[in-house]
Amino acid sequence: MSQYQLPNIDPDVNTGTQLSQWLNLWANALETTQIGPTRPVGVSAGFLWIEDVSPTLWNMKVFDGVQDITIASMNPSTGQPIVGGLGTAAYADLMETLFDATPGAVMTTGAFGLAGNALNTTNYDTLSASGFYYNAAASTSGAPSAAANFRVFHHNISANEASQIAVLGLLSYSRSKAAGTWGAWVTNWNSSNLVKQTSSSDGAVGRALLTGAFGIGGSVIASADANAIGFGGLYGVTAGTANIPVGQAGAIISCVSGTSAATQLYVADVDSAMYVRSKAANVWGAWKTVSLSGGNPQVNNTLDKWINKGSVTGSAAVNPLDGGAQSAAMIGDTSFTFTTAGIPSGYSCVMTLQLYGGFVPTFPAGISWPDATVPAYDTAATYTFEFVNKSGTVSVSGFQSGNKMGVPA
Repeated sequence: MSQYQLPNIDPDVNTGTQLSQWLNLWANALETTQIGPTRPVGVSAGFLWIEDVSPTLWNMKVFDGVQDITIASMNPSTGQPIVGGLGTAAYADLMETLFDATPGAVMTTGAFGLAGNALNTTNYDTLSASGFYYNAAASTSGAPSAAANFRVFHHNISANEASQIAVLGLLSYSRSKAAGTWGAWVTNWNSSNLVKQTSSSDGAVGRALLTGAFGIGGSVIASADANAIGFGGLYGVTAGTANIPVGQAGAIISCVSGTSAATQLYVADVDSAMYVRSKAANVWGAWKTVSLSGGNPQVNNTLDKWINKGSVTGSAAVNPLDGGAQSAAMIGDTSFTFTTAGIPSGYSCVMTLQLYGGFVPTFPAGISWPDATVPAYDTAATYTFEFVNKSGTVSVSGFQSGNKMGVPA
């Protein structure tokens, strides 16, 4: 490769040998299209030559009398032409199939499901190229279920790490691969498979709870029958609600254990009295009073109501519930009659007998002495019995001088 321009030939001066040498040099330059790093000097407009830029770039240029204009380029090491403005993609190979992941291959429309239909696959576990896929056949390996026509986006990071999102109808699923192992598919919740409560008392299985559900985060749920409360939560009752311990408005905390067992705690609005009961084998037990520190408000408040609203008469025409008063007429045998007129349903009444001698008490049906046997003479013995919504007569024989009857201290 060389560049050479013929000198001015003068036949009267130059010899044949000189002419032969010049012609040989010029022929060599013509054969190589005057290749060189710069344009030869002394040429005229229209001169064609090759600029040797580097081992990988030659530029074909034409001189217009003022400047050199590049009309073509090529890479002499590969023999590939270099067309201005096209870049390297013009010289790369097209991908052979829509699954072809050869590095550097030129992608076509529809490659890996882009700008075209998703690609059918028979195994989601073995996908290695990011793209959009589907399974035309049922029971495809790696699918979320045996159904056909899942639409799956595969995001590949490496041979050991990837993620997939699958859609079938309105349901979607996702999973990830770590350390070369795929994890299980998980269901993604959306408005089609996550159904909200229709009301704050809607207990249908699988419903999404709303603020205020079963009295949590909002107002308590009104109940007309304590026995009909079927879900755990906070409930409100009125004085007319069925199956509550007393005729007062209040609140019930319900804890349900399956279909046949539950526990309820009732708190009255007026006096904060508390009751608890349980259900076993689908049968409710009786309400029981809850004792509180500082005294039992149920006992104290109820007794006051009973004294004021009920009536008591003794055989000696004295009231034995006068705080401990006694009368000579009560010595020996005595009896008193109690009624519960005006006492709210469910209240318990308590009476204490303070005895300094032997006695033989008898009680009406539904009332029992707390001890198994009649106590012997004791100068400081105090005994308590309770009756609930009962009326009748309690008779005490052998009532001694100094004996007392009265309310608990």
